[in-house]
Amino acid sequence: MNLDASDKIMLIYYTTPLLYKREKIMVRLTFYLKEGCWLCDAMQETINGLTEKYGLRVTKVHIDSSDELYEMYRFDIPVLEFKDGSTLHGHIKKKDLLRKLDENEAPRRRDGGVSKK
Repeated sequence: MNLDASDKIMLIYYTTPLLYKREKIMVRLTFYLKEGCWLCDAMQETINGLTEKYGLRVTKVHIDSSDELYEMYRFDIPVLEFKDGSTLHGHIKKKDLLRKLDENEAPRRRDGGVSKK
């Protein structure tokens, strides 16, 4: 297919925005929990429901695996720690979780680069 100059300009004009369309990529978080904690179970269900939308990558840490973790988090679980170092703990409201997920998601361009916020 032969394109003249005006066709090439139009092709570039109409395809360039596609290269920079922002797409959500994964949000990483650490989930501190303990067996038998009903708040932890409820948070796990909430996380499961949001995993696909936010591309969640969750690292579960059972606080009873270490005396230090147990002392640190026993009165605060469940605890969600985000990449930026911020946390949510205890009875976590869904609106607060959604806000933190939005703050911690990294937009990606179609060309593979990560956009800066």
